[in-house]
Amino acid sequence: MNPSKKYALSLIAALSLTTACGDDNKSEDAGNGDVTVDDTDDGGTDLSDGSDEDTTEEVAEEVTEEVTEEVTEEVTEEVTEEVTEEVTEEVTEEVTEEVTDDATDATEEVSPATCADDGSEDDDDWEHATNLTADEPVQGRVARFGDADYYHVFTLPGCNVIIDAIFTHANGDISVDIVAGDTRESLAFANSGDDDEHVEWIEPGFGGGDYFVIVRNETPGTCSGYGIIWTCNPLD
Repeated sequence: MNPSKKYALSLIAALSLTTACGDDNKSEDAGNGDVTVDDTDDGGTDLSDGSDEDTTEEVAEEVTEEVTEEVTEEVTEEVTEEVTEEVTEEVTEEVTEEVTDDATDATEEVSPATCADDGSEDDDDWEHATNLTADEPVQGRVARFGDADYYHVFTLPGCNVIIDAIFTHANGDISVDIVAGDTRESLAFANSGDDDEHVEWIEPGFGGGDYFVIVRNETPGTCSGYGIIWTCNPLD
């Protein structure tokens, strides 16, 4: 129990006991020869001043006020805590949703394209591949993540096909893939994660070969320019 409440209740009990004892002392057993004191005058008027009752009422009022204040404070604190927790959770959820939505929108705006396509478009599939001539460099640009440029190469019999792609890795990583022209099977692939790529394929036939070279942007949110050249070194 709260110390203040305990003290107040003890005080009320003490006052009540004092009042009761006072009444008993005023009237004792007549058989013992003691005189009974009458608190009224001859006209029947009560001579008691009612001070005991007034004190009891005052103490009761003080205790009631203290208890009421303490209960009110406790209830107010509990309600305030509950409301604060609910408001905090709601605000946190709303802010999190807004930040997530903004980040998603920003990603969608930046990721699709960071620069213009090169002048060889549309060279993004087999049917629109750009023809490469041996020992003649070509400039290209993969403008976004996943963007790919397709090149067509026809080799001489027994060639050692060498493909070199020159670029700066910091601007966006690039991979180079040599693919069989008839089966579309990957024959040689390079993605070193550094500047430039070098890949080779030995043509096993004697009638020449038909191939595709695919240059692809491997880094989200980047635009990477490059130079590409292929060389056919006849086998000894």
